[in-house]
Amino acid sequence: MARGTVLKPWYQSKTLTILVVLWALFTACLGIMIVVIFVQPHWISGKISPNDKSVNFGLYRNCSDNLNECTGSLNEFANIYSTAWQACTVFVALAFTSTFISVAMMLLYWLCCFESSRIGFRTSSGLQASAGLCMLLTCLIHPVGWDSPEVQAVCGPQSGVYKIGDCKVNWAYWIAVICMADAFVLSYLSLMFIEREIKTPSVTNRKRSNGTNAEDYSRNGRMASHGYYNQDTTTL
Repeated sequence: MARGTVLKPWYQSKTLTILVVLWALFTACLGIMIVVIFVQPHWISGKISPNDKSVNFGLYRNCSDNLNECTGSLNEFANIYSTAWQACTVFVALAFTSTFISVAMMLLYWLCCFESSRIGFRTSSGLQASAGLCMLLTCLIHPVGWDSPEVQAVCGPQSGVYKIGDCKVNWAYWIAVICMADAFVLSYLSLMFIEREIKTPSVTNRKRSNGTNAEDYSRNGRMASHGYYNQDTTTL
């Protein structure tokens, strides 16, 4: 740390306090978005010929556009169409769990352990990074399941691994990508809130400065009393 700088906790700065509150709100919003994409069957969509009936595929269930006809549930985890989608279901659940624990931990530190909140920030950063990693794996693994027979029945025989065929990637998948980026950004920001350096004179420097001024004043007084100062000897 540079001389003349001290570490200032986030709660002693109005700007950092506002940023921390916004960080907590965005973390809560991240948890809500993860829940939405977990339960919504709108990851990929397609139509069945010849009646053009719409079918929406989710992580573990599939529904029509009006959600009146749905199949699949968490109780039938083994019947999920693809092993890749089973893994995605687990990863999204882990991402939500990590996000929920990070929010609960920060609330605990703010209410009970205010002075030692840096431990909470570090832990929350790790949990949010884990959530971002889970969402990254979800976005990479989900297209692997596009080669299942049930998907090919809707998207056409040309659909396969990372090939969507006649279907389209729906909004839930893109929100999963946003959640991944959001989790990594929040993880980085939580580390920045641990402590900040501000340019203020330290106590040691002030004591040294005061001691130096006192010594100079005493030395000047002694020199003046013994006639050591140069006097003007110029004659008129």
